[in-house]
Order: sequence, then structure tokens, then C-alpha cells
Amino acid sequence: MPEIENLLIPNKEGKESPYRLEILVAGSVPTTFSLYYRRVEEKKNNQTIVRSTKTYAFCFNHPTGRMIYSSLHRGDFTNPQFRWSENREVQFEENMIPGDYYLKARGAVKKAYEFLIVKKKDALSWKERDRYDLFLTPLKKILDSS
Repeated sequence: MPEIENLLIPNKEGKESPYRLEILVAGSVPTTFSLYYRRVEEKKNNQTIVRSTKTYAFCFNHPTGRMIYSSLHRGDFTNPQFRWSENREVQFEENMIPGDYYLKARGAVKKAYEFLIVKKKDALSWKERDRYDLFLTPLKKILDSS
């Protein structure tokens, strides 16, 4: 059964963006760590504001922290009508991931890591702190490997 943590992480403008951290386990061994986040872009076109929502998915080898998969999707993954395969615009396997996706992934991982560090410090129980450590460990591996 995967471990899942849903987060709302504030961006520079103070708006919160949804993030999802997911750890897939085979038997009792963590194998894959995934990070998903939604990005809303607004562009002014004459007098009209055009909003586009994108979902980024980054998957990493849990033991090594190496990125193994990346994809970009139209829409918001938090919407119940969102379909991963139908909304996929582009996907990249391990050796074909472009450099800008590594930069996006690193930025998203860093935001999630910094956010969880603060949440862990504010946690009132050991159980909560242990829950945050479950996700902080692979995030730290990813940051250290890139």
C-alpha cells in the first residue's frame, strides 16, 4: 500500500499550490518516490486573462534518489475528473529527461523539503514527526544526488 502525503505549499505570491508525495512499497521495501504538483499560469492577452493549469509528475528511484520518469499533464490532478493518461501532454523516461525538467523537479523537491522541515518542527507528537521523516528521507536523498 502506498504512503501518501497531500500538502498545500505556499508559493512566492502567497498562494497555495497542491503537492502530493507518494511512496510505493514492494513487500516492505520502498521502491519509488513520486512528487506531483499543480501549477497555474496566467497570461494577459490584450484585455483577457488566460489561465492554464498544468500538473507535473516526477518519479524517483527511492534508494538512490535518481529521477526515473517525468511527465506533464493538462489540468489539475486534484480534480476528480482528471485522468492521468488522457491529459498527458508529454512524458520522459530516465535517459531522455530534458534538463529543464530536472530543474523543475529540484525546485519542487526543495520546496516540499523546506515545507516539511517546518511542519516537523511544529509537530506535537513523535508519531507526526515520524510521518514527516518518512517523506523527508527520500526528499533529502534527491537533493543530495542532484
